Amino acid sequence: MEIAERKIRAIRINKNYTQEKVAELSGVSRSQIQRIEGGDVDPKMSTLSKLAKGLDCSVNDFIVEKSE
Repeated sequence: MEIAERKIRAIRINKNYTQEKVAELSGVSRSQIQRIEGGDVDPKMSTLSKLAKGLDCSVNDFIVEKSE
């Protein structure tokens, strides 16, 4: 889920959050976030949901390409 990987990282950076901060807010471990952002694992929908809550956004923000 390449789009999700890029978007999770972009949203995190846009909010000036570290992976550790997102881990605290979402309940997903920092190492799991690192693996997701690095493309090493495809996150489950439950993990995407937790990350969305921690990043104060919607799961759709991770998977829907916005048209310019």
